[in-house]
Amino acid sequence: MKRTAYTMIGAFLFFCQGYSQFYPLRTTEEKKIYSTVLNEQRPILISKPIGYDHSSEAYFVVYVLDGNLNMSLTSGIAELLYQAGYPKLLVVGIPSTERTRDLTPSAVQNTPLGGGADDFMRFIETELMPFVEHNYRAHSYNVLIGHSLGGLFATHVLHKNPDLFDGYIAITPTVVYEDFQTGNDLRNFFEGTKVLHKTFFFSVAYEPGPEGDAVFRLKREVFEKHIPDRFDWAFEYYPKENHSTTPIVATLDGLRFVFKDLVPDDDLVKEKGFENTRLYYQNLGEKYSKEVLIPQRILMNYGYDIISDKDLEKEAFAVFNYYRENYPGVPVSYDGLAILYERRNDLNNAIINLKKLIEIDPAYEDALDRLEKLEKIRDRGK
Repeated sequence: MKRTAYTMIGAFLFFCQGYSQFYPLRTTEEKKIYSTVLNEQRPILISKPIGYDHSSEAYFVVYVLDGNLNMSLTSGIAELLYQAGYPKLLVVGIPSTERTRDLTPSAVQNTPLGGGADDFMRFIETELMPFVEHNYRAHSYNVLIGHSLGGLFATHVLHKNPDLFDGYIAITPTVVYEDFQTGNDLRNFFEGTKVLHKTFFFSVAYEPGPEGDAVFRLKREVFEKHIPDRFDWAFEYYPKENHSTTPIVATLDGLRFVFKDLVPDDDLVKEKGFENTRLYYQNLGEKYSKEVLIPQRILMNYGYDIISDKDLEKEAFAVFNYYRENYPGVPVSYDGLAILYERRNDLNNAIINLKKLIEIDPAYEDALDRLEKLEKIRDRGK
């Protein structure tokens, strides 16, 4: 059967119009909490995923250091990743007050105000995380993102308190600090650890000199030689970026790496079939202790790829029924089911699905034309 206009462009437009037509803009709210650990008032930025207020879902949480600078970037990337099939994320920005104090593990000669990393880590663990978990629907799976000194802090937390986060993204971590002491500490930790179920992504831009060299040393002397079993890590070098621009690409790549098993290549469903793909995501749900759905992109692409193959009709019905059951407010599934029922000459069910599509997207003329045509055919047959 020839693909409908909705099949070819309507589904695509639905996703592209997501921000303006079907969803409000993602916004950021500021909260303040008093930290007894740090003895100061701390501003906190919270960006809830679109649809948060109309859902009961608990969301993975991404904590972003230097939140005053990196919050908007991270929230925007999180929303775009969701449009590409990644999970919705609750983003928590931690603006800096005394940056050097909070993000460095020790005081050295040229940074006498440093050395507060352990206190800052304790603030996150005992005050900030409980605040977020009490006031928001936060899932227990947490990710930390830090750039420069923030990357140093993330690397420090990995060896000092590895269970505080599940995933770590260290963007140009300043491991040159204190003559590579954090790198040495991490190596010693790895050597004494047999198994570590954590994910760590780190990167460096084109940064000739001691700071960039220390990141390559971290990769060469620590990660390539001493990692524990089950530790998942990746490194990226961005020769076209500099220290200031690298968070743009590294945040994107880091989050994609941390959640890569949630969005495997589209070929997974083509190679394994829909039922095995459904089981794959069901098992991921057990790993993350929450329901993990097959992303819409995979369902849409695979469903329409096989919709014209009569030998795969049962599979196509399974795909679009799953789509409808799990994403009931999205018109794509009703379009696919209408096509399949029409091919079976089951006009009543085809009409039911077209009406549901139009209920969601009342301005879609192609669906209106198809509905009118099928109703006339049905009425003539009575």
